[in-house]
Amino acid sequence: MKLIFATIRSYIDQWVSEQSDEAQLVWMEKWITSHWEDARNILKKPLVLAEFGKSSRSGEGSRDIFMSSVYRNVYNLAKEGGTMGGSLVWQLMAHGMENYDDGY
Repeated sequence: MKLIFATIRSYIDQWVSEQSDEAQLVWMEKWITSHWEDARNILKKPLVLAEFGKSSRSGEGSRDIFMSSVYRNVYNLAKEGGTMGGSLVWQLMAHGMENYDDGY
């Protein structure tokens, strides 16, 4: 089986839960960039950030800043060329689907 592309997933609230929102964001940007470099230089394959989010318990403003920053980071890496193929948020909920919401 031939590798077509690589995926990574991030669970920031579990992995660095004791850190501030700002520290989590710095960690996330470094983490994405290091995987992007590996996909470009070692795997030579596209990379997709396939699952990420931030708990709604962290506060709406904090979550919005985090999500915007991650999307900006992914976009900037994609603009540089190479391997960043895109990103996918963990889940989006429409009104009336609150019973399915896990907080992310």
